[in-house]
Amino acid sequence: MPQAAPPLLREHRLYQADFLIRGYGFAAAELLGKPGNLELEIDPKLAWALTHRDTFPVDLNRAEPALIARVPGSA
Repeated sequence: MPQAAPPLLREHRLYQADFLIRGYGFAAAELLGKPGNLELEIDPKLAWALTHRDTFPVDLNRAEPALIARVPGSA
């Protein structure tokens, strides 16, 4: 009987977190707000935004580019 393929979602979340740390200046502690693993149901950028609701909405005309980059769905 062939073995089942390993779940790749956890690996995908780790790659997403790595990109946020390298490309957007997130700290690992920001993405791992609580002890344990990354959330598997939502991506790390959205998880960060949901725990920092006081930061939103962002005024795109006045906000720093680094903050705009933290908005989920932005490039």
